[in-house]
Amino acid sequence: MSAERLWLGSDGKYQIQASYVCLFHDNKVKLRKSNGVVVAIPLNLLCPEDIAFIATQPKIQPSKSTTTYNNGSVSSSSYLSSDSLATPPELIEFTNKTSLEPLQEVTALGMNRNGRHMSKDEATQMITKRPLPYGVEQCQPQSFTTQTRSQQLGSTINSKNLGHIPSKITSLISCYLDFRSRLLLSSLSRRLHHIVFKPEVWNTVNFHSSYEYKVNDKYYHTLIMYLRQRGSLQKSIQHVNLNCTGITSASVLLSVKYLENIETISIEKCWSVFSYQLAKELTHLAKNFSHKYPSKISKVTLGKVLHRGTITAEDQKNLDSKSFGQDAWFMNAALNKLSNKNVHFDVVACAHCHLGAATQDFTCVACGILPLQKCITCAPRCDRCGSRSCGLDTCIDPKIKIQMARCGRCELPLALCNNEISKKCQEARNPCNSCHRLYHVRCRTLEGIYLSNQCTSCGNVACPHCELSACSSCSDQWCRKCTPMANLGHCKCIVIQGKPGASKQMTKRNVCRACRKTCMHCGIDHFCDRCLHLHSSKCI
Repeated sequence: MSAERLWLGSDGKYQIQASYVCLFHDNKVKLRKSNGVVVAIPLNLLCPEDIAFIATQPKIQPSKSTTTYNNGSVSSSSYLSSDSLATPPELIEFTNKTSLEPLQEVTALGMNRNGRHMSKDEATQMITKRPLPYGVEQCQPQSFTTQTRSQQLGSTINSKNLGHIPSKITSLISCYLDFRSRLLLSSLSRRLHHIVFKPEVWNTVNFHSSYEYKVNDKYYHTLIMYLRQRGSLQKSIQHVNLNCTGITSASVLLSVKYLENIETISIEKCWSVFSYQLAKELTHLAKNFSHKYPSKISKVTLGKVLHRGTITAEDQKNLDSKSFGQDAWFMNAALNKLSNKNVHFDVVACAHCHLGAATQDFTCVACGILPLQKCITCAPRCDRCGSRSCGLDTCIDPKIKIQMARCGRCELPLALCNNEISKKCQEARNPCNSCHRLYHVRCRTLEGIYLSNQCTSCGNVACPHCELSACSSCSDQWCRKCTPMANLGHCKCIVIQGKPGASKQMTKRNVCRACRKTCMHCGIDHFCDRCLHLHSSKCI
């Protein structure tokens, strides 16, 4: 028997430390491990170096073997030489101690093989972990390593390579991609192109936020026509998400007309979609072409608000709608007629004033969620805590009410609740000590710009005229308590305020500690960005 050496498989993965025993049937080699276990390995599974080593070993020729039993002794002429596998010591000790009757059941062939019985653990290791159908096992390469199911799959499938991912998983991944990513994926290979353009992949159409601004009516129309040429894939679309895109009401009308199986559509924050124009076109379609364009749509998401657009007197004659809430009501009525069912809208007309826009559910601070449709005008929202009260006679806590006031800065209505639990609401009801006014957290100007009335440090709402002091550079502002911490000071420049033809007033600008600048030449501080530039040009 030769010395132990490292035997390698042809695939480069299998290896075993064992010694050479003999060549078996000219197609297998017997190897003995260090623990005495003998294994037989086919030659086609070994590397070329190991096959060359076997060729250098002497070939053992078998001879005739006979076994005789004479007076309690056993004599056997074996064909094994000194270089071959010797009889284990435990077998010799077993033969000497036992009687002849059990040994007579052992055939001569079994004695000549000179093997030993496997233990239960060794036999379990030789059994493959996954069962194979009949006939398939002969076609699979044999492996002598113990691997689990996950290890076997991990060695054959590379998750980082798209070509190794199964087609069903790739198809499922494609369903969650946006439109542009699907097209990029289909251009990688023919296999991926075939997978991406399957009907089940195009159940949903959405757009990534990085290029939503590029999606307009022309882009969306080209998309529908492209899918129509790819085997009528537009019939597979059921959900369309057009949020934050630049489409108009024409694209929404295109979806209703030519996407036959569409069920949901969302147009939140589509500021180019005018609600009045969309309501007018859907009403015209439902009146004149309801039989030509039947729809399966069941849900529409408009968002909190949409622009109504410019409405002329002639348009008002065609559709008598006076608010965004009424526009949503006309849309709902038109789609109900096209689909012959009740279409769910997230925005409906107020059930009390029939003008404002309301949600399907109403959340009362005392009663919880109610099936009530009230707009902000009929049930105002507290400016501090955001709570609303249903105002019904059956309210659980009728003492909680929303009281209306007027903001001292923007002159718009200000809603505040009398909830004693909320400290912010109780503090908001205390007016300014100097001007005796109340203020919003944020005031909205006529240009649509929001101006904050909160302190940058503590977050409390204070009077912007009497209590807040703002920095002219960073636009942060502080109340009287937090002003010393900001270390506000006047800069060197002077600002003249006043309208032409009226009395003018000279004031100085405030600069906080973070925005205060110092001249590098003379070392004078208390400069803002504006006056430092003027001072540096003169200070040389």
